[in-house]
Amino acid sequence: MIEVLYTRKGTPYVLASDLHTSLKVSSPLTTWFQRLIEYGFKDSVDYSLLTETVHLPQGRSTKRFDWAIQLDMAKHIAIVQRSEQGRHLREYLITLDSKVQEGAYINPDQAAALIDLCDVLGFF
Repeated sequence: MIEVLYTRKGTPYVLASDLHTSLKVSSPLTTWFQRLIEYGFKDSVDYSLLTETVHLPQGRSTKRFDWAIQLDMAKHIAIVQRSEQGRHLREYLITLDSKVQEGAYINPDQAAALIDLCDVLGFF
């Protein structure tokens, strides 16, 4: 449905562009996101700006903007969209978050640490 990524500290997040696409929002990403942060979301708490330099033909380049959104913010966004896609996404994120909290899922850093631990203990 939507890819959940993890920070170096293991905090799950989604990209605003993925959320925008998944919810099938018709307005441009930047316009949509600027409207959403008016709900009181905080920079560096609920979301973080990501920039990427995209190289264009003839030696030019441009910046591409996206945002890393915490799962709680993504759930709120799915609620305010009031669409079938929003309802499905909200249910998916809530289920995913519950499974992570229960230990049913581990993030990539946790998996790597587990493999390292098994290697040290001689299980591989």
